Amino acid sequence: MKMNFLPRLVLGFACMIVISLVVGTIGITQMKRIDNADTFLYEKTTAPLGYVVTMVDTFQQAHRSVREMAFAKSTKEIDEQLGKVQSLAMESAKVEKLYETTFIDENDRKLYADFSEYKKAYVGNVMKYAGLLKSGETKTAAAVWDSDVSPSAERVHDKMKEIAAGNVVAAKDVSDSNTKLANLSTIVMIISMIAGFILAVVLGVVIVRSTMRPIEVISQSANNVASGSEQLSSSAEELSQGASEQAASVEEVSASVEEMTATIRQNTDNASQTEKIAKKSASDARDGGEAVKQTVKAMKEIADKVSIIQEIARQTNLLSLNASIEAARAGEHGKGFAVVASEVQKLADRSQKAAGEIGELSKSSVLVAERAGTMLEKLVPDIQKTAELVAEINAASGEQNNGAQQINNAVQQLNSVVQQNASGAEEVASTSEELASQAVQMREAITFFTSDKTNRAAVIDHASKKKISVHDKPLSPVHHNGHDTQAKHIEIKETAGVAAKNKAKGFAYELSNPIDAEDESFKKY
Repeated sequence: MKMNFLPRLVLGFACMIVISLVVGTIGITQMKRIDNADTFLYEKTTAPLGYVVTMVDTFQQAHRSVREMAFAKSTKEIDEQLGKVQSLAMESAKVEKLYETTFIDENDRKLYADFSEYKKAYVGNVMKYAGLLKSGETKTAAAVWDSDVSPSAERVHDKMKEIAAGNVVAAKDVSDSNTKLANLSTIVMIISMIAGFILAVVLGVVIVRSTMRPIEVISQSANNVASGSEQLSSSAEELSQGASEQAASVEEVSASVEEMTATIRQNTDNASQTEKIAKKSASDARDGGEAVKQTVKAMKEIADKVSIIQEIARQTNLLSLNASIEAARAGEHGKGFAVVASEVQKLADRSQKAAGEIGELSKSSVLVAERAGTMLEKLVPDIQKTAELVAEINAASGEQNNGAQQINNAVQQLNSVVQQNASGAEEVASTSEELASQAVQMREAITFFTSDKTNRAAVIDHASKKKISVHDKPLSPVHHNGHDTQAKHIEIKETAGVAAKNKAKGFAYELSNPIDAEDESFKKY
């Protein structure tokens, strides 16, 4: 089962702690056993020896006081010595109570029971001896001394010696047992320490080996990240420079679009005015056609009138001719009338001639007017068609104006995207620089786990020489006139040449892989 670095390290320390606890527990247990054995040695053997010594001392003092009774000169002195004996007996009784708590086995109890019997007999003999002395029976008292008091004292003293010897033997046995226990504890602690040391060394070697393999992989990855971050920074700088050039090109395109928009707007205005003029001309042509029709009609009427005048002039000429004939018949009396008739005839001829000319002129005018009317009738549809075409041109110019505005808006959006791309490229360059710095820091941190001084020096030298330049020249924004036309989505397709030129350079560094179990112990930046 694979384990991450942190659980592995924690497990190693936990095992070391467990080993230390086991060794420490064994040592503490053995030390506690030794301490208990020493306590037992003191309480059951050493302290009882002191009690026995005290008991022996008080008994000897009491026995001396009993012996001094024989030399007493009065009953009072005997009572004083007897009081000392009783006081020493009480003191000895207290020590004996303490001694009773130190029995190890039944032998100790039996010895103490014998001692108590002997002491009780001794006390009885002493009281008997003291009574004889106080009554003045010195010979009988001397006999009791020799037969009872002194032998019972010897028995008590011998029994105390036997008790003391038994305590010495018990102390020797307990001491030997404690020595064996100390030796055994020493051996157990040495074995446990050696076993713990071996386990710790084996565990340390296993942990170090299992840890150094991923650390070497991490170190190699850090080198790759540092190298990749340099290439990424270079690519980001090229991308930022390309974005700047692209922004300049977009600015030029925007200026050209602005000029084209202004030209289209001027053409739209001219087309609108031309449309108005064409419509006015068509209306005027229709009115002119109507006027020509009325003129033709009037000229025809004039021609009819002129023909009437011609007829009147012809008849006038005939009348003047008849008048001249009648004047000639009248002779001398008709000369004046003949002159008048001659003048009338001349006037009639002239009128007829003028009427003829007017008639010819009227006919030619009618023909010209009819031709003009026909031409105007033909011209009106053409003018109307021209007006319709101009209206279509005006509408097309409006559509072109809207399209130009949309193109301008699209160019502005493209400029915004280019600005964002440039900013993104700068951020990528900054991020790559930070990534390189983090990689260098990680490599420096990894050198803590290695003992290769040359590798450490190489890492530090690489970190000192590591420099990443970021393109920080601000991009100039593209100015526009801000028309309130609704921008439509315009797809700008990249040609093959441009696509090849703008193809990303550098290396493909994929950061979207999911985090696996081996990555959980690392810090995420």
